[in-house]
Amino acid sequence: MEFFHVCWKIYIVTYSPSRNSSGCYEIWGRSTVVGPDGEVVGKLEHEEGVLTAEIDLSSINHQRQCIPLQQHRRHDIYKLLQVEEQTP
Repeated sequence: MEFFHVCWKIYIVTYSPSRNSSGCYEIWGRSTVVGPDGEVVGKLEHEEGVLTAEIDLSSINHQRQCIPLQQHRRHDIYKLLQVEEQTP
């Protein structure tokens, strides 16, 4: 997941149930929101809670301009194909 975050400069949201030691396996919680620059925007520990974070969509474009990976694509090596879903 870190690969996509670094390359595409996107927000990453991970979630997990709160810690519950009575189940058949242990759950650790730690739901997180990470911004396109790698900054942790919001985080819960292992207790139950609701995580609310402000997502600034303009920061995605700003980070993508700072590291312009899209401009360095090698179209001579590969090309992107648009795949359309076919209905039966």
